[in-house]
Amino acid sequence: FSAAGCRTTRVKEDSERDCGPKAFNHVLALHQAGKFAEAETPARALAAARSQAYGAGAAETLRAQTLLAKILQSEGKNAEAGALLRQQLPVMSRVLGARQEDTLRCRSTLCQVLSAENKNAEAARALRSLIPLETQEFGIADRYVLVDRMTFVAALYETEKWPEAEKEARDLLPHLEREIGRRSE
Repeated sequence: FSAAGCRTTRVKEDSERDCGPKAFNHVLALHQAGKFAEAETPARALAAARSQAYGAGAAETLRAQTLLAKILQSEGKNAEAGALLRQQLPVMSRVLGARQEDTLRCRSTLCQVLSAENKNAEAARALRSLIPLETQEFGIADRYVLVDRMTFVAALYETEKWPEAEKEARDLLPHLEREIGRRSE
């Protein structure tokens, strides 16, 4: 099916190494271990191999691209990460669905990138629409929801929306205390 061989049986073993679940999990493990620089090259290769094998709009490709964007963000390459996320978000919404977990996590990552770039007004606008969806889909205690809510408070603070920042922070605090306390037991 493809030059990369991801779908051919003849080179199945090589293809799985190039763009299959093992390759994805390897890159993910590097990212989770904090080996961002080491993860970048295989993440780029994975995204390219999946794009060639499955197509640019395939779910497998979109997930690999999101992982690459997270790695770039972790390395402080926010402009490149943001450009990649902005490019793929409309495709993810169309292919996977606007409320699908990968799409919501991609939106979350873009908000984190915007915050890191000090684009706080834009981050606050995006988080204002994202947080209710995340909370509905994953619950108030979800780690990503809590991080996005903290980022929202910071974005409001940085844009000098003091009363709203205080209200959000006060609402968030009991949830953080509960989750941190639960995890530290």
